[in-house]
Amino acid sequence: MVDLMVDSAQVLVSSWEDRIDRSGGNALDLMIDDDIRAYSADVISRTCFGSSYVKGKQIFDMIRELQKTVSTKKQNLLAEMTGLSFLFPKASGRAAWRLNGRVRALILDLVGENGAEAGGNLLSALLRRASGGGGGGGEVAAAAEDFVVDNCKNIYFAGYESTAVTAAWCLMLLALHPEWQDRVRDEVQAACCGGGGRSPDFPALQKMKNVRRRHASNCWH
Repeated sequence: MVDLMVDSAQVLVSSWEDRIDRSGGNALDLMIDDDIRAYSADVISRTCFGSSYVKGKQIFDMIRELQKTVSTKKQNLLAEMTGLSFLFPKASGRAAWRLNGRVRALILDLVGENGAEAGGNLLSALLRRASGGGGGGGEVAAAAEDFVVDNCKNIYFAGYESTAVTAAWCLMLLALHPEWQDRVRDEVQAACCGGGGRSPDFPALQKMKNVRRRHASNCWH
């Protein structure tokens, strides 16, 4: 799925280039945290939900809103996300409960769209796993729904925000350590531009030893 990630990255970089051009090439500071979050959501939505990635991004937006609703009131996020918001009778608890219901409805709507497709996205894999037992009546169907909904939420918490924060942190470290920035840039150009200026693909990524260092942040320090 590297091609999907590259496509999203190209849109992101183009938007930064347009911003710099509009400023006459003098944009010294770009606030990119929201851009990186949007990029993370776009990549995960495309890989998870395939052609329905726009609705996938809506789900992530709602889960982020749910996260804000809970965290701003210093309530128990885990309880909210597991459906225990009745423990919090305040208005914020009720708002979180409603958002939770909307997230579930959107996910199940996507399930309906993907049910007839044998797609290669993650949602299709979850559907195949959830329906593996077959039969069993309403309780099994409800358990399958819970399985898909809970996994989609886990993807958000495990992959969306953490990936965006990691990417932003790496960019900051590269900015602080230009010698490493030069090493990484030279490596990318050798792996990609050496092949006619092509976009990164999986074989090219395998050649990027500095980019792939597991503890690159420690090296940059």
